[in-house]
Parts: sequence; structure tokens; C-alpha cells
Amino acid sequence: MSKQAQMVERPSQEVTVATPMSIIGRMVESGAELLFVPNGSPYYRGKFDRRINHMVARVIENDVPLIYLNMVGGQDDQVFDGGSFVLNRGGRLALQLPLFDEAIAHVDFNRAADGGWEAQDGQKIAHVDEWEQDYRVMVQGLRDYVHKNRFPGVVLGLSGGIDSALVAAIAADALGADLTSKSSSSRNEVRYSMMSGSSSTMRILLPGVIRSYLLLVTPPPPARCWGAPRAGAGQGNVCRARARILPGWCRRACRQSCWR
Repeated sequence: MSKQAQMVERPSQEVTVATPMSIIGRMVESGAELLFVPNGSPYYRGKFDRRINHMVARVIENDVPLIYLNMVGGQDDQVFDGGSFVLNRGGRLALQLPLFDEAIAHVDFNRAADGGWEAQDGQKIAHVDEWEQDYRVMVQGLRDYVHKNRFPGVVLGLSGGIDSALVAAIAADALGADLTSKSSSSRNEVRYSMMSGSSSTMRILLPGVIRSYLLLVTPPPPARCWGAPRAGAGQGNVCRARARILPGWCRRACRQSCWR
């Protein structure tokens, strides 16, 4: 990039809204020749399309190229999807980086015949579909949350359902640990697996746990008030029992493994 090119750097809040006397417009009138947008824009489904449409509008309004640099990674409950790109005048895409992956790209700008700047075309990486983007967000969020908080591992409650399978897949892709337990019937038992340097498994039979739990929390009402039990009504009790067991097992696993 030539040292003669003047560049304006603004956060995204000021480039997504068009006004007659916008900050960008005033800076361009003052001599800015490139727009540089460093940003931490969190993901939600369809966010990239909305983001690039805003940036195309700013480029067309001001007739200058734009470099959009987005953060990659998770921070608490936010996940930043990356996908940085460069737009030439007229909103033409010159470079597009991948979503959810860190990448470095070199961009050269040349003077056009009319005196403006044009970025040389670079790689334009196609993005995965929205379903894979959603999955990548969950994996990235879990991985960075565990690593940034220096947690040594996670504890999973596996009941054999589709939701348990999805949770186990996300945890394995995010943390890379080997799961040693196998799923079992959610109505009869549950297995807890600790994912860390070494895996351990504890199997708990649920019927007795559920009966004890219900006696302690909500004694069953008289049968005449409720009639015959509804099919599948016990599933919610199973879920509540698992939710009560999991924190205690997590603390037990932490003590046994001397987690720091």
C-alpha cells in the first residue's frame, strides 16, 4: 500500500448507518482515500450477508475502496466469525477470507487511471452453508470458553438421545478429547464422562434416583386429582434428575483429578 494513500479507520457502528453528513463522508471530503474497518462483529445466522451489504453501500456512497477486518474466536457468550474482505470502488469484491478460521492475506493497491485506488484481486474463499456455520459457532464458542478460562476439561451427561449425541460431537470437535463412554437409555440410566487428559466414566441407574428426588422435592399428588399418568410424563423427571446429578459429579471429578 502506498504511503501516499490516506486511510480513515472507523468502528462498524459508524459505517453501517448512512447519513447526509456521515463521519465517513466528511473524512473522504477531507482527503481519505481508503476505508479501514477493524471490527469485532459477533455471529448470528445471515450476519455476513447483512454485513457485506452495509459495506457495499458505504463504498458506493463514498467511491473509495474498503478493507473490512473482523475478529475470529469466542469471548464469553459471543462468537466472532471472521470472514474479512476487501471491496473495490463500486462494491466489487477483491478478496474474501474464510469464516471461523484465522488467515493472513497480502493486499496490493494500485493507482487507477482516474487517480483512485484499486485493490488487486486475491483469493475469494467460498463460505460454508448456514447449518455448518451454526455448528462451527458452537464448536468455536466452547473451545475458546474452556481455553480462555483455563478449564482442564468438561463433564458430559450422556443419555443416549439425539441431543446427547450432538453435545458429545461438539465437545469432541472443540476439545479433541477421547470419549470412552457409550450412550444408554435415557429412561433407565445415564453415563457421565469427563473429558480431560484422561477420560473416566460413571454409570448411574436413574429409577431409584428419580424416586428419591421426587420424594424430596414434590411428593406425588393423590391419583384422583390427576387421573392416569400421561405417556412420557416421566421424561421431564429424568431430565431434572440428570440436571441435579451433573454439578455434583463435576465437583467430584474435579476433586479426584486434582483439577486446578
